Amino acid sequence: MNPLHTLVTLCVSFILAACGGGYEGSPSPTDTSSQPLSVAGATNLTLVPTELGRVELSGGSRPYSATSQNPAVALASVSDSTLSIAAVRGDTTPVSITVTDARNAKVSLSVSVTNSPALGTFTLAPRELALSPGATRTITISGGTAPFTAVAAKPGIASASVSGNTVTVAGVTEGVNAELRVIDSKGATQTATVTVAAPTPSPSGLSLFTNMPASLTLRPNTSQTFTLGGGTGPYTAISSNPAAVATTVRESSLTLKTGVGGSAVLTITDNNGQELRKDVIDSTGTPQRERVTVRVLNTSAPLTLNATSIAGLVGTTTTVGIAGGLPPYRTVSTSTSQVGTASIDRDTLKIAFSFVGGPMRVSVLDAEDNSVDLDVTATATSVLSPMSVSPSRIVVSELLSRDTTTGLPKQTSIPLLFVNGRAPLQVFSSHPRLLVPVANGNAVTVTSPGTADAPVAPCVDLNTEVFITGIDASGASASTSITITDNGPCPI
Repeated sequence: MNPLHTLVTLCVSFILAACGGGYEGSPSPTDTSSQPLSVAGATNLTLVPTELGRVELSGGSRPYSATSQNPAVALASVSDSTLSIAAVRGDTTPVSITVTDARNAKVSLSVSVTNSPALGTFTLAPRELALSPGATRTITISGGTAPFTAVAAKPGIASASVSGNTVTVAGVTEGVNAELRVIDSKGATQTATVTVAAPTPSPSGLSLFTNMPASLTLRPNTSQTFTLGGGTGPYTAISSNPAAVATTVRESSLTLKTGVGGSAVLTITDNNGQELRKDVIDSTGTPQRERVTVRVLNTSAPLTLNATSIAGLVGTTTTVGIAGGLPPYRTVSTSTSQVGTASIDRDTLKIAFSFVGGPMRVSVLDAEDNSVDLDVTATATSVLSPMSVSPSRIVVSELLSRDTTTGLPKQTSIPLLFVNGRAPLQVFSSHPRLLVPVANGNAVTVTSPGTADAPVAPCVDLNTEVFITGIDASGASASTSITITDNGPCPI
């Protein structure tokens, strides 16, 4: 089980135990004082993760109640005149705790959850670094709470990866002040800036190199410039398919201009005939030295997701398809409400629901920094039914996703997971002409009509809600609501 999920459960149990199970029924208000409702001491409280803080309440009319603006960071509950606050995880944004008395008078307390002092201050060293295209340098992480995540704001200039307390930064192409964000498991964030500059071409025996990757994907009818270095100038570059990729060399700059869709192999040499080769991992996992290959997409379709909002059960995971734009894709969370984690595997966005709350906004970006957003909400497993389904709420477009390689439509596919049911599971659709469910154990795949070779768009005239319902052997049922949005005329 996710350790933070366990922590939330323990904190909730602790507070409920301290509260004695809460108030029974709805007792009449009791005036405890002629004074207004207030909290003892300062209205700002700082806690560390797993710490439980208590604040005394006075005035107003009992009983009191308390709510947290962000339960994923801090939980709140009241027993008699004591407000208990459980710090769940660190966050850069303070959480507002609102206390309400029986006559609806309110008072607020600001709670900041920071890293534990025992872990030291979360810092990066160095915070500014410069390197050449194709070179790497490291940044050391001090303090914070592992594991860490590194996000490059401009991956076209510099990329980053994390191993333990070390961030490895790789120069990609020339650029200045590229921001690198390092995030710890508590949500605290530190930043560094990266500058990538090409070295002056030198005849001193350095091997010919470029900041181009061994395999590159570009849009049609665009241009992009890369740096050449090493060897002995002047340089030359020849394309095997000029209709797809045309090359121009000026000093140490190589410009690629794309035309029609297709692939081209580039032969790049220096004045002494030294030929550029890049390390490529073949299908057997063996590194090979190959020429640079450039692929030009057959489509310039915009970046899209096959869902715009999604809700699921804590402890489960789901996937959302990515299409269009320019791979590779990456993801960042642009919300202070952290209900889970998001990761990308090629053209699939994976969401792991960890904490009750939301919505958390996840942004998916392509190589050109185009972005599209997904709102994620996590809910607790229902205690009213022995069976639940995740995701429980999804919003999708009536327009089919498009394959990024061929530019052709591909069949919509939405995974669902039914939990706590008794086999066998039967599944039904309220609009089978729009969405069709197929069960495999407790896993269900919902697709649009047609086949993978002949997909049919789930076309609607108005926003339409489709219910996918599963019924287990005991007769228990659970449903997912999938809203198909009307995006204008459907594709033929």
